[in-house]
Amino acid sequence: MSYKAQTIIETIKGINQIYYLPSIQRKFVWDVHQIEKLFDSLMQNYPIGTFLFWSIEKGQDPSHIDEYTFYEFISNYNEKNALEFMQTKVEKPSCKDRLTAVLDGQQRLSSLYCALRGSYAFKTSKRLSPNDPYPKRELYLNLLYRCKSEMDDKYQFKFITPKEADINDENHYWLKVKDVISWSDSPNGRNDVKKKAKALVRQIEGAGLANLTAEQYDDIESTIELLWERLVTEELITYFEIKKESLDDILDIFVRVNSAGTPLSKSDLVFSTIVANWEEGREKIENLLETLNSKGDHFKFDKDFVITLCLALMDLPQKFQVKIFTRDNVKKVSDSWDEIVTSICDSVDLLVDFGFCHDNFTAYYIIIPVTYYLFKSQKRLSDLHESDKNTIRKFLITGMVKKIFSSSVESGLSNILSKLKQTNLNGDIELRCSDHFDFDSLKVLEFQERTLRVDEADVDEILNFKKGPLTFMILSLLYPDLKLSEIKWHQDHIHPRYAFEKNRLIKYFAEKGLKLDDITLKEWAAKSNTLVNLQLLTGKQNQEKSKTPLVTWIYNQFPDDDKRKKYCEEHYIDFDAGFELENFDAYYNRRREKLKKKLMEIFSVQVISEEETRIIEEQTSEEESVITPEGKTIAEAAVSVLIDHPEGLTCKQIYEAIMEQHLYEFKAEKPEVVLRIEIRRRCQNVDISKSYETKWFRIIKEVDGECYYGITFSD
Repeated sequence: MSYKAQTIIETIKGINQIYYLPSIQRKFVWDVHQIEKLFDSLMQNYPIGTFLFWSIEKGQDPSHIDEYTFYEFISNYNEKNALEFMQTKVEKPSCKDRLTAVLDGQQRLSSLYCALRGSYAFKTSKRLSPNDPYPKRELYLNLLYRCKSEMDDKYQFKFITPKEADINDENHYWLKVKDVISWSDSPNGRNDVKKKAKALVRQIEGAGLANLTAEQYDDIESTIELLWERLVTEELITYFEIKKESLDDILDIFVRVNSAGTPLSKSDLVFSTIVANWEEGREKIENLLETLNSKGDHFKFDKDFVITLCLALMDLPQKFQVKIFTRDNVKKVSDSWDEIVTSICDSVDLLVDFGFCHDNFTAYYIIIPVTYYLFKSQKRLSDLHESDKNTIRKFLITGMVKKIFSSSVESGLSNILSKLKQTNLNGDIELRCSDHFDFDSLKVLEFQERTLRVDEADVDEILNFKKGPLTFMILSLLYPDLKLSEIKWHQDHIHPRYAFEKNRLIKYFAEKGLKLDDITLKEWAAKSNTLVNLQLLTGKQNQEKSKTPLVTWIYNQFPDDDKRKKYCEEHYIDFDAGFELENFDAYYNRRREKLKKKLMEIFSVQVISEEETRIIEEQTSEEESVITPEGKTIAEAAVSVLIDHPEGLTCKQIYEAIMEQHLYEFKAEKPEVVLRIEIRRRCQNVDISKSYETKWFRIIKEVDGECYYGITFSD
């Protein structure tokens, strides 16, 4: 079938009479500038692209058409409602004499319809419109506009209010575009249009607004006639019409058309597929987003997040592919929608409890495993114990600090979800652990060389974080008793940041007869903005403290010695380091030490003590030279034990099994320490001195900071 063509006015007359929008289409998103550009292109006879129409065949039983959802075009668009889906649903489409759905060209046709049959409202200043911040505007053409540059539009089309249209001067005379087609919407009305155009030109000339030549007045008349011709007589709407009954066929065509170029994003196509198979889907999803984003100090969840969430909760592949959203899979989502909403709302309420909002929550998708746990366990937020909440908070913060989704959200989520679930004997998918959120089992996962385990090097890196969302997260762990959801907490520089400006530091030390070298000046300035120099204060406290030097503020705030000591203890500050700026090095180093110790405890970081290091150096070589009657080394003895324990064992359990089975005879004073070091030297993803290139062991899981080891091979 070849392409057909018709005039713009023919098409406009058919909108909401013949032409409708299928549910797979997205919202109207063009702004006024795009519409104005479209009309300039029409006037200059530039191509405006082709259109794809779906002519729906009624067949012998028209009722099947009612299985599809169609919407009317918007005539009066209001930017205030841009986040809402403003189209009106078509009731009983089977009753229409003709029904044609627009598959490609919605934005252009909606723009033409707004301009020629409706209006476009967008926000303006209170000064221009004190009573209505979103005044209704219609499309006008400035007949006195003269193009000054090749870069400018040749014609000046503009959406303006009636009040603005009444302001005519030497550079402006506004003609409402829809008036032109009101003179005559038939090609036979050319003479009537010519008369109207001449009368309008005489009106401009009589008003004496501009000193124009007779030729320029003729140009104005020609411009008016050209606008009418473009809209009424010329067949500028070129379209291809298809006739199919199957929605799947239509959806396939829609995807092919829209994925060839980039009018719709991949998520737009997937979203369109969902709403095509779920009549209320668009409204339900948009209502959910509005609810989620209004919680706490607000978030910015989007439809991509909701789609990914649905994939996860329905145990579908984490891929943005149209083919995954079959009618059956979409039905699973719609049937479970109330439970999905409950679980994600509880999850976001938990984020609010933790003090998170859009400003400091850096990886939205990391909440999905938590929602999965709530959804599958059928738990509500009120069912969670404090220990479970603390575990979830550590998981969220660790994941964001370690940036586990930095390379791929799809693979990262799939990795985590596969560890959280299992298939039972009935073939149903369930949680491996339903009584608590199993963060420990997730610590063994790898995310492009990243893991959820925190080691000493990670803690050192955390302490160097500059003020930002990540430092807020860590501070929330260091101050676990603060009511983060009830009070707005600010990150405060303990030693005020402004004091470390170079000139201020030089002046301060000069007044004390001291001097800092350039390297120290730079180091102090950098250190002053790191986690080590940050604390959490209420907004009021932070405002009152402001730029006050620490020594002045602390004595004003806590005149009593005991209260100062209590403050220092609560904020990990060494009381004896001194509060004066010249003592910054001592203050910084001692607080860093205290914070590091606390974070190592929070993240259950295992550290080899100096005593253990001494034992290793003195005795490991001796142990390695010992060969049992079976010819086994320490590591080989551990492998022999673990072959029969795929669930993993702790070092203590491995040691006890070695001794019970007489697999190795230790000579060291502390054999368990030596065994642990030997295992970790051959363990994947463990950074330790004198490690072996060939890895025999891996961490199966981690429970309360205790690692369970397994082997990397089966025989």
